[in-house]
Amino acid sequence: MRVFVGGGLGATWVSGGFNETYYGVTSEDSQKCEFPVFNPGGGL
Repeated sequence: MRVFVGGGLGATWVSGGFNETYYGVTSEDSQKCEFPVFNPGGGL
């Protein structure tokens, strides 16, 4: 019986639009909850 173990590394670039969609908090959203306005940028 053979067992193989492996690993790897990876990186992904995400755009500011992607981050805004999933992680951003608009001023309208901020007024509805306790979170401050947040405008994330793109990055690695």
